[in-house]
Amino acid sequence: MIKYTWLTIFLILLNTIAFSQEHKTYANEIELATDNDYFVIYNTSDRNYTYGLSGMFRWKANENSFLNKLFKNNLGQSFSVGLNIEAYTPNYRNDDSNDDEIIERPYAGWSYAEFHSNYIFEKSYFRLGLEVGILGQASQAGAFQNYIHGHITGDELVDWSDQIPNQFGLNVVSSFAHEIYSVGFMDTYASVEASLGNIHTYLWPKLNFRLGKLNKINASVSTNNGLFSNNDHAEWFINYGIGFKVNGYNATIQGNIFDTNLTKPETQINHYIFTSHAGVQYSFKRFAAIFSMQFNTGEFDRTKNHSYGSLKILYRF
Repeated sequence: MIKYTWLTIFLILLNTIAFSQEHKTYANEIELATDNDYFVIYNTSDRNYTYGLSGMFRWKANENSFLNKLFKNNLGQSFSVGLNIEAYTPNYRNDDSNDDEIIERPYAGWSYAEFHSNYIFEKSYFRLGLEVGILGQASQAGAFQNYIHGHITGDELVDWSDQIPNQFGLNVVSSFAHEIYSVGFMDTYASVEASLGNIHTYLWPKLNFRLGKLNKINASVSTNNGLFSNNDHAEWFINYGIGFKVNGYNATIQGNIFDTNLTKPETQINHYIFTSHAGVQYSFKRFAAIFSMQFNTGEFDRTKNHSYGSLKILYRF
């Protein structure tokens, strides 16, 4: 009788250990990312969104936290904080361009801190956040670009003297995604991003496709939900998406929303931008890497299409 009792206890413990290992996840994640049109091999100019650098820290929320109780049917919640710097420039290398043939955007730098609260559900997730920062010379985007050009790449220095004036920036941002169809090695999901603020106001719906070894979107590195994935379940896949961004206001082009310093006539600004992206992603245990290419139509009615690459490295612990 005793030996059967010990055997039962042993089997229960073995099953508990196996179960905990099978569903073990990490609690924290660090992300470093860079965007740059230098990733586009056929592109020889800095223009439009020319570079971005960011660092992000994510962590799982306590199940008893106040914000976690906002959605009682959620399967998990995480928070994230980050710092970002972004630079926007005209095509300053195109000295032969004719103003009557091409419309160029102004110089603009946008540096900001962000905070997000993220909720996952069976086939979806919802994210709500805040961006707070400075637009203009105080962002140091131009100074940083010239430091890189002068000390690392050897490129020409850029005259940022005529850039969007300094202003405080505040955006409330959100995103939602829901699975449409999944068959194991491939899936399709719809997503929408939105921002409301004095720097960016837009609505950006997208349709996304993934092919490879996948986690659901509520536990995938591709949707910033890698903290909810199984440690031993590697992800590797290609993805593609199309979108249509409706810009209500873009201060990096239009200047201060509370002033009359519009840098370009309203009739020249393209408020409707077609977007698409394609990329490859890999994740296993602590590490993940994501590389993608973004393709957008022009910010003005007569400007060229714009493309840039994005590289993200993630570490979980």
